Amino acid sequence: MVSPPSESALIEAAQAGDRAAMGELLMMHADRLARRLRPRLPPSLERVASVDDILQQAFADAYRDVGGFQEREPGSFFAWLQTIAENRLRNAIK
Repeated sequence: MVSPPSESALIEAAQAGDRAAMGELLMMHADRLARRLRPRLPPSLERVASVDDILQQAFADAYRDVGGFQEREPGSFFAWLQTIAENRLRNAIK
């Protein structure tokens, strides 16, 4: 049985332009990110934007910028994605 690629291997592949690897990375973290953002989404904003909207924008930013990401330790990719998503949420709130 073949084991799934490690997060580091997926990051490396995504940085080399592998869109499927990037998609797998993002899906790996989507639920956790949504759970972190959902309580911070103001009710007034829910009428015009959802957590899924914020994540979609954040993921587009991550696709664009993954080449500049540097993995420093386990969990740093999630931390990077979370920062992007939180910035998107702050911009939406403004």
